[in-house]
Amino acid sequence: MFRIIQTTFLSKLSKKEKALLSIAALVVFVLLLDRVIFRPILNKLKDLDTEIQNQKNTIKENLHITGQKDKTDKDIERYSSYIGKGQSSEKEMASLLQEIENLAAKFSISLIDIKPGGLEDEEIIKKYRVDLNCEARMEQIINFIYEVETFSALLVVEKFDIRPKTKNSDILKFTMSIYKVIIP
Repeated sequence: MFRIIQTTFLSKLSKKEKALLSIAALVVFVLLLDRVIFRPILNKLKDLDTEIQNQKNTIKENLHITGQKDKTDKDIERYSSYIGKGQSSEKEMASLLQEIENLAAKFSISLIDIKPGGLEDEEIIKKYRVDLNCEARMEQIINFIYEVETFSALLVVEKFDIRPKTKNSDILKFTMSIYKVIIP
């Protein structure tokens, strides 16, 4: 039946009309191909290109981070003494007292009195304080303070007071507060 309609319909058309009908059919066919096949493929390719670009950017960022590994390892090694080792407060304080006694002995400083000053627990750090009363010569005191400030653990001289032991004496009495900063 379709052939009958087709042959009668096509036979009535002139050559020009047949050519126009063929062109129209070809245009409809190309549009269908575009909508059904080409556009979905092109959209998929575009999505894949975007995903590839995102992956390239991620890889570049990761390479940059990986390139920083050596620097990070050195920083970790450098600052590891500032990070708490999970010791109790008593052990940390005992360790601090021992470190200060060793430094004082190294510079021949006479420790008259050494007292734990307590723990200040701040947001991200802990400060262990020690108060000292000592006697020594000026150059010994200066060397001691310098050693405390440049010690491998983060020791800080918070305050100090220096006075002569007696009038016209080269031996000085000094008191100071030192604290050790720990990052738990």
